[in-house]
Amino acid sequence: MSSIEYCNIFHSTKYTFLQSAKSQQVVTVHDTIPNIFPQYFPEFKDKIQKCIDRASHIVAITENTKRDLLKYYKVNQEITVIYHGLDDCFHRSHLIDRTTIKANLKIYKIDKPLILFVGGRRLYKNFISLLKAYANLGISKDFDLVVVGSEKKFYPDEEFIISKFNLGEQVKLTGYVNLEELIYLYRTANAFIFSSLYEGFGLPLIEAMACGTPTACSDIAVFREIGGEIPVYFDPCNIEAIMTAIKSLLESDINSRIARGKEHSLDFKWSQSTEKLVKVYQKVIS
Repeated sequence: MSSIEYCNIFHSTKYTFLQSAKSQQVVTVHDTIPNIFPQYFPEFKDKIQKCIDRASHIVAITENTKRDLLKYYKVNQEITVIYHGLDDCFHRSHLIDRTTIKANLKIYKIDKPLILFVGGRRLYKNFISLLKAYANLGISKDFDLVVVGSEKKFYPDEEFIISKFNLGEQVKLTGYVNLEELIYLYRTANAFIFSSLYEGFGLPLIEAMACGTPTACSDIAVFREIGGEIPVYFDPCNIEAIMTAIKSLLESDINSRIARGKEHSLDFKWSQSTEKLVKVYQKVIS
């Protein structure tokens, strides 16, 4: 038997567990996407239930995840909601070396004001709806659509829209960027758009607020929970609604919204998350 099976607490954050009953086990549930979109992640539903069955305590990253967890799984344990924290560097975004980073980002040819999207683009991420809204707005001459994430090539449905609307190089795929470059893009963006159909948390929304970026996002429960009254909300299944939200950010006086967003982002600190997690550990071994 490995030494890890003798530990007092085993905390799973990726749906793993120990067979040994000697350790108290805690599991963090990030979302219930396998239940909401079972066609995409069929293997995870059973993994999550097995971890729940062996856990002494469950951590959910939002109240929305907790509600969905109770809806889709058999849960008898106590559930504690612990929000993700935000790296302090986002709150100090004004201190980054803008000149050096701007030079580094020249390879992406971002030479106009920009609308920013951060994250994966497929499945429930719903990027294609944002791309359609951007194309139909007819603002590509004035604003680039900059997309940060791991996928470096356009998919066929994206290529079709880009070709149909003659967007050319107005949609920029950066792939991954380093932390300072990401912060720079947040700070220079005229708008950050988050068009997901579902999320467990949605950290980019809070990152954007901390950097003073005007934000618009899907009108879904988890974004209402973590974003409060700060973002402009839209129906992610309605292209015209996304277009209206983008126009609102680009054309309205949003200084008050930006200031409130920066203040709101301060509610998400890793120190607070850590304190709550320590209390969970103390409870399960008491």
